[in-house]
Amino acid sequence: MHGPMKPVRYRQIAGFVLVVWLQTVSGVWAGSLYSVYGLGQNAILGSAHYRALGGGGLALPEGLSVNPLNPAASVPFPLTRVSGTFLHEGSGLRTTSATGWHNYSSPVAFDFHVPISSRWGFVVGFRPLTLRSYRLRSHGSFLSHSFQGDSEVGFQQIREGKGGLQALSADLCHLFGKRISLGIGGRFLFGRLEDTWRVNFERTDFRASEDQYSVHLRGAAFVAGVMANVTKRWYLGAFYQTNAPLHAERRGESRYTYSDTVRSFSTNYPAILGVGQALELGERWVVVADYLRQDWRDWRMDREPASDAGSWYQISAGVQFTPKTSEYSPFWKKTVARFGAYQRGWPFSPAPGESLVERALTFGLGFPLPESRGRLDIAFEYGKRGDKANLPVEERFLRFVITFVGAEKWFVRAQ
Repeated sequence: MHGPMKPVRYRQIAGFVLVVWLQTVSGVWAGSLYSVYGLGQNAILGSAHYRALGGGGLALPEGLSVNPLNPAASVPFPLTRVSGTFLHEGSGLRTTSATGWHNYSSPVAFDFHVPISSRWGFVVGFRPLTLRSYRLRSHGSFLSHSFQGDSEVGFQQIREGKGGLQALSADLCHLFGKRISLGIGGRFLFGRLEDTWRVNFERTDFRASEDQYSVHLRGAAFVAGVMANVTKRWYLGAFYQTNAPLHAERRGESRYTYSDTVRSFSTNYPAILGVGQALELGERWVVVADYLRQDWRDWRMDREPASDAGSWYQISAGVQFTPKTSEYSPFWKKTVARFGAYQRGWPFSPAPGESLVERALTFGLGFPLPESRGRLDIAFEYGKRGDKANLPVEERFLRFVITFVGAEKWFVRAQ
């Protein structure tokens, strides 16, 4: 590669990768190939408790779990809680000419909840908002002309991406009376998106090349939420997170010819609106249902907006069953079972006029620790993303989420 680097436009990258290149791809490794779009795959991840309910639970008044979206759901609870969440995801994909499988494992979230008083609670946490993880490999050849005659030269092209957007959060919740809680908080967003292009040749007289593009992001948003106990067994919850203006710096680097910072620009992480309900059916059953939405039409990755961007949404529902137990019941009889399902609509699609939809079924268990010292929650999700009949790629995934919550009487004053 020679000369100064030119920025690659959003549509040129996405269209080339997912429509043209996949027709000749011979090996694929990916978290989701669709994470090439925008800021990556939407990875708003709650604890295993909420994931097992299909991702729902905005209005669920659960003492040991920390809700990552609605700050009003973190109602004061007389125990300090520390929780950590781990994710393992395996995803397989099918194209018109190839199949592949990828495994991704990582700690993904941490929360620390401190009860300030019987009516005030404070939570700090960390979690990802988006995830970019893909790798594409294709083979080709071209005709080389030299004084020795014409010859065919084989080459291999590799493109891979990684990174994502993360958030540090701090929320404050207050309980008014016995039925309404309000919460406010802040989010500091930061992250890095990386794309690497490599070309390797089968002949040693041709020099390999590698170009790297990266975008560094930072910004902030605010969030407010409410949760109301409408009747004795019916809860409603809602939250709104503001649009987060992001300062972005795009950089480019070539291993062999140059190193250059391209430009700085501004973009946005869109506002999020969510509403939900939780209904207790007797002493053992709880039914939850949530709706989340983000409008990505004003999003941009450089100076030009993504003209084909739309809205991201999630519809989720779940059921929780809590067995009837006593203090002396055996451990296995105290296990809580959860079931759910969700549907997500992605804001970007590689095929004009076609929507990219993700659907999944969820299941999970909650294991209480002795003496109410915490809980171990696990969740399993199996789903499908895209449809090979209408889109270049169809992906199936199996996700395993585990959350450990420890609860102790720290910082609690005598009443």
